[in-house]
Amino acid sequence: MRDLPHSPEAERAIIGCILLDETTYHDHKHQLQPNHFHLTSPRILYKHIQTLTSEGTPVNLVTITESLRKAQQLNDVGGVNEIIGIADAAPSTA
Repeated sequence: MRDLPHSPEAERAIIGCILLDETTYHDHKHQLQPNHFHLTSPRILYKHIQTLTSEGTPVNLVTITESLRKAQQLNDVGGVNEIIGIADAAPSTA
């Protein structure tokens, strides 16, 4: 079976957009699933985003970092600086 095309930049952009504006997640949660992410880091982040929203917790840099820390997965996504970098690199309409 062939790997589907994927883009690390697009995966990071999606996560970054969600971290900056949680409505992005709510607008696309029925079309996008963790297994759509080819890279491990965005997949883990997206799973935590799903969990936070299902618990009614706002999604932002603080809550996602704390969720990852509690699950001992912060290093699996590259640490706090990587999460900040993902959010900083997200496309913006501003």
